[in-house]
Formats: sequence, structure tokens, C-alpha cells
Amino acid sequence: MSRLDNSIAGTHLGKKSEYAEVYDPSLLVAVPRKPNRDNINVDCNNTPWKYAYDVWNCYEISSLLNNGQPFSGVGKIVYDGNTECIVESKSLKLYLNSFNQTRTKASSILEAYEELKSIIERDLSKLLNTVVRINISDSRFGQDYMNQADYFTYGNGSLISFTNIDQIINTETYTQYHENPDLLQVTGWLGKDNSRIHTSNLFSRCQITNQPDHGDLFITYSVEDKYIGLGAISKYIASIRGHSCFHEPTVETIFKHLYDKLNPNRLMVCAFYTRRGGISIAPIRSTHEELIPYNVINHRIPHVKLPRE
Repeated sequence: MSRLDNSIAGTHLGKKSEYAEVYDPSLLVAVPRKPNRDNINVDCNNTPWKYAYDVWNCYEISSLLNNGQPFSGVGKIVYDGNTECIVESKSLKLYLNSFNQTRTKASSILEAYEELKSIIERDLSKLLNTVVRINISDSRFGQDYMNQADYFTYGNGSLISFTNIDQIINTETYTQYHENPDLLQVTGWLGKDNSRIHTSNLFSRCQITNQPDHGDLFITYSVEDKYIGLGAISKYIASIRGHSCFHEPTVETIFKHLYDKLNPNRLMVCAFYTRRGGISIAPIRSTHEELIPYNVINHRIPHVKLPRE
């Protein structure tokens, strides 16, 4: 892979930052997707996935009512995963925190949520040149942690049950911790249609700081007359530990490797990264819309945290 130009992405990342005391949209930084996609031979105008979403769960939104009373909330941001740019995570953190000492025009918390929602949607939509949706709800709105293997729901409300690779693979020997798609060994199969639904812990590294990024990875695919064994999938995921890239292109890398190896009829890859700076990121890439977890991409449905979030 070629060396990426991180000058834009490094505007805030890896640097000591002063937190703004008042609302400041100039803190937002847009980072082009194209360089990372070029690195995995993906044409931005002809991606192997047809549907793409980036979901950002923001746990530290706070501001002031018009009387100066502080309030807080939890935000869920959803936007198209095929925009020209992504919003850089630390810039979004700094931007959201710039509301901390900003007085809204609202006299109630619910009114304030709507005011912040309107401002944030406007700023991010302008930055990314797409429609961005956000919902803000009470941070005290409690939800029990969900089991990794029973998390997603389809649009009709039925549950998607995943096989947790980490709980059943304990006989393999792992030696490679740098991205290696050759570990995805395809196995022949007598069955005509082979569908697989997997979840596993994920570990990659930040493109700028090289800090570890933990997450939960979800993969579902359908393919004829071949499949990739659980051991091979597990070893490949382990090799991602040395992969230095942002969350969105890391998911795209995994998608592209599986797509190239399997030529699947259907494929969906999604990862929920551990919260950092009050934000957890969940990129989703899919060949078919019906594979995408409805509860995740609907900005009006409050996010139910996984244990690692």
C-alpha cells in the first residue's frame, strides 16, 4: 500500500487541543475517502457495495438552556457512506464540545434538543455535501447491554442471530498480525447456497496516532459452492490488528477482501468501534439493503450499546 497523505486528517489528531467555550463550526474537518479507497483498488464511482452508511453515536452532547441551565443528551448521527468525505472524529468531538457553554434559545430540554439537532444537521450536511440526520435523546434513557450474537434487527423486526467466532475458535495457531487477505482460504462445499453470519472482536490502529482501536465486527454473506472456514476468518481478522486506517476504510478493506475472495451473492460488513472521545463509530457496507440492520441506521431509534461501547 502507498503512504497516505495525512495532512488534512491530522489537523487535530495527534495534537494538543484547546476546547472551545462557544459554538464553532470551523472546528469540523472533512477527510476525502478517495486515497484510502485507491489503496484497496476501489473506484469511488463503482464500489463493490451498493449500500453504505456511517453511523456515529455521540455520548457527550451538552449545552445550556436560555437561562444558563446545563443539560446533556446522546446523539445518533447517520449519513451516506459514499460521500466524497468523512468527518474526522476528533474534529467532531471538538465541535460538539463547543456547545458546552453555548446558550440555546430554548427554555426546555426537548426544545433545546431540536435546536441543536437543526444546527448540527445543517453544519454536517454542508461539510459533507449530503443529507445528515441526527437524533438527540435524554442521556438517562437506559438500555441494557445487548449480547453480540443477538443484536441486529431487520426492518420487519425479526432478529439477526450471529455466530460469535471468538467463542468457538480456540484450536488455531495465530502468527500473523499484519493485514493479510491470503489468510482467507476459500473452501469448496457441496451445498448450493452457503450463508454465513459471523461476529468477532476487532482490533486495528488509528491512521494518524497508531493508537489501538477496538470494536465488534459483524459479517454476513451468501455464496454458492464455496465458503471460508471459521478458522480462516478468525486468522484474517487477527491480521487486521496491524492495519493502520480510520474506521470507515478498515470496514471497506475487510469488505473488499471478502468480496474479491468469494464473489458473493450478498455481503454485509459492519463494525461498532469502542467509544473514544465520547463517540463510537459504526460503518456499514452492504451489497443489499435488506442485509443492513434497520435499528442501526434509523437515526430516530436510540442506539442500544454493546458491552464494549
